[in-house]
Amino acid sequence: MTTVDISTSLYTEVQQFYSRQMQRLDGQDIEGYAATFTEDAIFDHTTALPASVTRTGIINDLYDFREMGKNDPVQKRHYFSMIDLEYIDIDEIRSTVYCLVIKTRPGKPAEANPSCVVHDVLVRVDGELQTKSRHVRYDSDSPLLQGKTVAEPEPTAQESLALPAAAQDLLFREARTANTFTDEPVSDEQMRVIYELIKFGPTSMNQQPLRIVLVRSGEARSRLVKHLLGANQAKTLAAPLVAILAADLNFHDELPTQFPHLPEAKDYFADADARAASARSNALIQVGYIILGIRAAGLAAGPMTGFDADAVDQEFFPDGIHQSLVVVNIGKPGPDAWHPRLPRLAYDDVVTSV
Repeated sequence: MTTVDISTSLYTEVQQFYSRQMQRLDGQDIEGYAATFTEDAIFDHTTALPASVTRTGIINDLYDFREMGKNDPVQKRHYFSMIDLEYIDIDEIRSTVYCLVIKTRPGKPAEANPSCVVHDVLVRVDGELQTKSRHVRYDSDSPLLQGKTVAEPEPTAQESLALPAAAQDLLFREARTANTFTDEPVSDEQMRVIYELIKFGPTSMNQQPLRIVLVRSGEARSRLVKHLLGANQAKTLAAPLVAILAADLNFHDELPTQFPHLPEAKDYFADADARAASARSNALIQVGYIILGIRAAGLAAGPMTGFDADAVDQEFFPDGIHQSLVVVNIGKPGPDAWHPRLPRLAYDDVVTSV
């Protein structure tokens, strides 16, 4: 082995060589990339697979890899750094390089492959650098790590839930009743998307008594607002959309379709009082779902029960088979939309075990 020092010009040349080599690889220029290896090159890219032997073998293996990943839209970037060079002979150089591969897929954050060290032998062919051999060793296989583990931290209360913390905040912790809204309209399509999500929430015997009246016209808004408590009137007049959520007392007519494995399900609700009680309780369950659906759509909900329900029923449901439960203002939250968060009962105040 020679002890000749590595010149600055050679180091710069190797950096330029690796830059061009990796850009060809990342650009899927397979032949151009393979041309940076000698005809008899060996490429040992992972201990899990046989090494690629000869330039032709490298080309064939790369095409095989590309075919296997053809359904994975990914852009890879290979970053070489911390290059250490050592002469083996006057025309052979041993190169040790740290490598990091970053992968980017559409609509997703970039992610890194496990880091590795690349051990190359570089030679000159007709005055140009080429790779004679390449052995890639991943840090996960390092002897320093063998037989060792890192204790996983205990998940926090937020992390123990399936939803990410941001979704938990959107639906619960940071959400509250909105009292002001912007002028941005809420479309029928937005409401359709919300309903198509929340309709899958469970109810007793798959009862679906919730009925929704979207109050859009000024005339209908005036008819509704006069039956609200005074504190609820101004914000309801200003909301982009108002919905009356009601219970259909004849929900049982749909049970042969909605609960087909129990043909006699409809007969369980022959008694009018029992039917009305079930309609209200299950519709109120669905009210909770629709409030969460509104929040999931990036909108704010302002649910209210401060209104004359009998008068609203006379105004909007004169047939007598629907009972209004909740009025909800819907839209993007406006300035000073929220009152301060009020206290909630603690777990131990609510939950007992028997």
